[in-house]
Amino acid sequence: MKSLLEKQDLDSILDRLDRLQADSPRQWGTMMNPNHMLVHCASVMEMASGRINPPQSWLGKIIGQLVKGIFTNNMNLKRNVPTIDEFRQNTTDNGHDFEEARARLRQEILDFHNKGRSGITPALHPFFGKLKPEEWADGMYKHLDHHFRQFGV
Repeated sequence: MKSLLEKQDLDSILDRLDRLQADSPRQWGTMMNPNHMLVHCASVMEMASGRINPPQSWLGKIIGQLVKGIFTNNMNLKRNVPTIDEFRQNTTDNGHDFEEARARLRQEILDFHNKGRSGITPALHPFFGKLKPEEWADGMYKHLDHHFRQFGV
């Protein structure tokens, strides 16, 4: 399992982040462009670090723990997986410069890695509920991988 706590996996993600371009073509989905994706991913990293804490969704309360294996196994996330409302980005103009958004995401990823397990939120994931630090770290790698594949990097 790949994890943002592992140096080689961190380096791989940062390399892919560097290869992303503002005009990288979307391979699937309809709502995000590369800039939107960067802002979205930075917000999700803030959640994993505990700086923002969206409430657990009603659907997550019902089935989140049952389907947690999707988030914590070695399989890639499927294309067109719905995004929780708190992390949807405005699809017309999110007001962020691409390079600023890239720098923000890079810093969020590095902060998450550098703080290690002690810097990971004890709060509930808004869909999956209670996660161990290792599950958060694996899931954040998987989430970034999903969106980087979405834009061909």
